[in-house]
Amino acid sequence: MDAISQRSTIIPTLTITTDKTSDIVEAVRFAIVNGSLAPHSPLVLDCKEVPNVSLDILALKRELKTLDVHIAMVSGSNSEDVAKRAHVAGIGYIGANQQLQIIDEHARFETQVVSSNIRSGQQHYYKNKNVIIVGNVSNGAEVIADGFIYVIGSANGKLIGGALGHKDAFVMAKNFNAEVVSIGGTFLTNEQIPQEVKNLSMIALYEDEKINFKLI
Repeated sequence: MDAISQRSTIIPTLTITTDKTSDIVEAVRFAIVNGSLAPHSPLVLDCKEVPNVSLDILALKRELKTLDVHIAMVSGSNSEDVAKRAHVAGIGYIGANQQLQIIDEHARFETQVVSSNIRSGQQHYYKNKNVIIVGNVSNGAEVIADGFIYVIGSANGKLIGGALGHKDAFVMAKNFNAEVVSIGGTFLTNEQIPQEVKNLSMIALYEDEKINFKLI
């Protein structure tokens, strides 16, 4: 089991070499004790060393929650079973052939992690920051960030990334059905968002002079 590593300044990553829940939890516990992982942190479980591994995602989510650690994403797996389990557990999933490094490539600012829901009527602005929200963004809520926005939950409000005009920002959500999505000043209303990406795990990027959506 590798130690916790930091791909950039964005999301701590644990490269796993086993499917034993107890071993993974112990590695995370050790990382907290030695200071390489902070409480309230999101965590990527990287399966690239064992791409066909089978993980009990729900058990891991439950056990890591007792350590105040949230699984943000499972990456690097070829297992359809792992993909299904991640979906059931409400956790992001990126397969072995997809590009997790997109988070690093589009990171312009430091990242703030918010472990709470953003409720209707609330407006949160993250100046000179990226934001990862471990929770839901309700209808009628508004999240604005100068960098990227990643919602590890349901995103139903207004999501405004790259608020200073940065077109290299992105908006990503585990369950996406935003009222408005905006990147660098270009925006789409819910009616303009393709139906096939709604209520699914997706990322919105500004490419070819428009906002494009990709399932993750």
